[in-house]
Amino acid sequence: MNLLDLILNDSNSQVVGQLAKRAGVSENEIGKILEQAVPAVSRGMKSKMTDENGLSSILDILKDKQPERYIEQPDILTDDKKVIDDGNSILGEIFGNKDTSREVASRVATKTGSSSGIVKMLLPIIASLAMGALSKKGNTGVTTAQANQSGGMIGMVKDFIDADDDGSIVDDLFTMAARRFF
Repeated sequence: MNLLDLILNDSNSQVVGQLAKRAGVSENEIGKILEQAVPAVSRGMKSKMTDENGLSSILDILKDKQPERYIEQPDILTDDKKVIDDGNSILGEIFGNKDTSREVASRVATKTGSSSGIVKMLLPIIASLAMGALSKKGNTGVTTAQANQSGGMIGMVKDFIDADDDGSIVDDLFTMAARRFF
């Protein structure tokens, strides 16, 4: 199951409504924005995880920011400034600079026909949701103590990187590296 599916699954049905409320647009428009933005954020996360420092920064975010609360408590998406701060921090980590985040927002706006201002406003929230979905996926069936240990986090990240679900991330890391360097 990919991050978009995790964000949009039935148990998280309030997420779209809360985003629509915050942005002042329809749930249909939010769905279109999520369909474009979540894969872009996911690719940024996967790219960041190809080196040791990047993987470490993603693990630190998962451990320190506890982003699963944005999936578990979608009502905080409408007025919690922390979701924006966390999202901007996540975007900074995965994209490296604001220009890349702005470019992603611009592309999403173009593909969806949405206002670039709305997409720029939502992108940090979407980054927080994506990281929350990753964290929640990794924590399923895992105790809090296990999830806070490095091994639990690494297992969660391995599952995320294993794009073809073959149980090995080696081929996926080579594919990511090839895209990045060739």
